[in-house]
Amino acid sequence: MNVVAGAFGFLLGLGACYGARETGRVYRIRNHGVRTVGEVDHIRTDTDGDGALQHHPVVRFTLPDGRTVLAESATGMPGFSPLSPGEQVEVAYHPRRPELIVIPDFDGPANPWLYGCLTLFLAGFSALLLYAAVI
Repeated sequence: MNVVAGAFGFLLGLGACYGARETGRVYRIRNHGVRTVGEVDHIRTDTDGDGALQHHPVVRFTLPDGRTVLAESATGMPGFSPLSPGEQVEVAYHPRRPELIVIPDFDGPANPWLYGCLTLFLAGFSALLLYAAVI
């Protein structure tokens, strides 16, 4: 049994599970979430694993019961953010957890095809490594 292949296969399998969960969450919020209009409060900037800048809009919006929510977009945009503080944006949020939001016009790269294909790639490579570890 190849322990290294098994370990990498297991880790890639965990990554595929996480990717599948995030793909499903973004898909459900984008297509079935409650829609409202919010205002960009600020843009949080950080770096990804390669050191490239990622921009995450933080949006303030009001729920039907009058509560105000400050939530960060589900995905970040590499390079630059086309949104700026004070700008009005459409927001889709999870009805039971309104802090989970998607900005449909901003989160274009977070479509199910991109995340779904990446998840399938990770799952397939994981299965191949786990199979190689057993042989």
